[in-house]
This record gives sequence, structure tokens and C-alpha cells, in this order.
Amino acid sequence: MKQVIFGLAILGTLVFSNHVMAQVRMPRVTHRQIHQHERIAQGRHSGELTRGEAIHLNRQQHMIRRDKRMAMADGHISPRERHIISREQHHANRNIYRMKHNRRYR
Repeated sequence: MKQVIFGLAILGTLVFSNHVMAQVRMPRVTHRQIHQHERIAQGRHSGELTRGEAIHLNRQQHMIRRDKRMAMADGHISPRERHIISREQHHANRNIYRMKHNRRYR
């Protein structure tokens, strides 16, 4: 019984450390996504974003998080995966700016 518990503890530690290491490898992407989320929330609060625009932007952020999670699944993020996520965030950033400045208010 002790061996099973010890084995599960080690397995949990390995899984957690892989997740943490993947986060360490992509700090810029993580920071960028947090900043984009804050911009969406601020735009919604100030009225610069309509409800529909905020839903669209949040859905886009969800897709980026999903792609990031899939890239981190094997514990290694390839340069191609990093480029794809970075490009998606660039498009999201541009969409946030455009929707906040399109003169539609709630």
C-alpha cells in the first residue's frame, strides 16, 4: 500500500513539474494572454466593447488557451507550436484594439 501511495505521489510530482516547466518556457506568452484578458475586461467595463464583441474576444482567448494546453501536453513546446500561439495572440491583440476603437458602445 505504501508503494502505491509513494508511486502516485511521484507521478503527481512529475506531472506538476512538467506543467510548471512548460509555463516557465512560455512566460512571455502567458503574460501576454493575461494582459489581453485584462484589456477585454477593461473594455467591457468602460463600455468600449459591446457584449457580443466581448464574447467573441473571450472565445478567441479560450481557443488560444486550448492550443497552448495542447502544445504543452507532451511537456515540450516546439518552435512551430510557439510560433502558432504567438501568431494567434498577435491576431487577438489586433482584434481587441479594433473592437475597442470601432465607435460601438453599449
